[in-house]
Amino acid sequence: MRGLSIALLLIVCAALWAGQARAQVDATPRARAAQAFDRAKQAERELRFADALRGYEEVSAADPSAPFAPAARTRTRWLQQRSEGEFAPLAQVEAMRRDPAKLSDPEAVKKLEAAATTFPPGLMRAEAWLVVADASVRLLHDPARARAAWNRVLEDPTSGSPERVVALGGLVDQSLAAGDLGAAREMVGKWGEVAPGLRLKVVRLQRRGMLRTASIAILAGVALATIAACAGVARKGGRRALRKVFSGYAVAIGGYLGAGGAALCYAYDREVAAMAPFAVLGVGVMFMVWAGRAWAQATATNLAGTVGAVALGVAGVLAVAMLAMLTSPPLMQGFGL
Repeated sequence: MRGLSIALLLIVCAALWAGQARAQVDATPRARAAQAFDRAKQAERELRFADALRGYEEVSAADPSAPFAPAARTRTRWLQQRSEGEFAPLAQVEAMRRDPAKLSDPEAVKKLEAAATTFPPGLMRAEAWLVVADASVRLLHDPARARAAWNRVLEDPTSGSPERVVALGGLVDQSLAAGDLGAAREMVGKWGEVAPGLRLKVVRLQRRGMLRTASIAILAGVALATIAACAGVARKGGRRALRKVFSGYAVAIGGYLGAGGAALCYAYDREVAAMAPFAVLGVGVMFMVWAGRAWAQATATNLAGTVGAVALGVAGVLAVAMLAMLTSPPLMQGFGL
């Protein structure tokens, strides 16, 4: 009996010692910080952002050198920046973000859009409108509502810089997708200081459009001059002379440049899009060789005509080269265009 009593006493003492040891471990700063971090993450998942903020702040206070302390400090700053209205706006926006069914519901999107206008000044108004815009574009196919939301972000003085960049990018991309370069230019003219990179993008697209138009106009002139030259060649030498103009020599040169260059490019990049410049260049060179042969026969005895043909030929070759480059935006950007 005495032995049993001693055994029970030892078991109780061991349990007490283990409990004290556990309490001591739990009382260390690192353990308290870890527990606070876990509580904060759980509170954030449950949309209890005030509790989450307190938990993250407790992490930094308990053990600022903990491995997870930088993440806690980041979350603290993030929550502090969105604390307006005692976190009620943040809770409403996050509940919407996390629920695909709500994002696909036009009434829920309209409700958030209306609620955002009542939010206190701060980042959450802009973030709410960005959620509305994203849902309207991706899920509801309502570009007008998205455009209105993006404009509100840009016009709200309390919107953050990242939110403004996203809003301006949405407006510019929407305008460009609709083929309305003028609207995109108007947007970057009004809000370009928000994102200088977007302004440069639109300026480059405008410049490329002008270069494309000019190149096509030059080649149209080349085509008209070639038709006139072919008519003159046919009058002087008949079909035989005309056949000399459209010889296989031009096809061979164009095919070599186009097919050969495209094959080498594909072997290097393995991308079909990278072959486009060489394909355009090959066809363009073939056309210019035909044009040059026609002009050579038509202006053989006319010095002024020969000089004009040479000038037009140079312009035509440059136009072909430009159209070839325009098929590759990275190539244009590499040349500063």
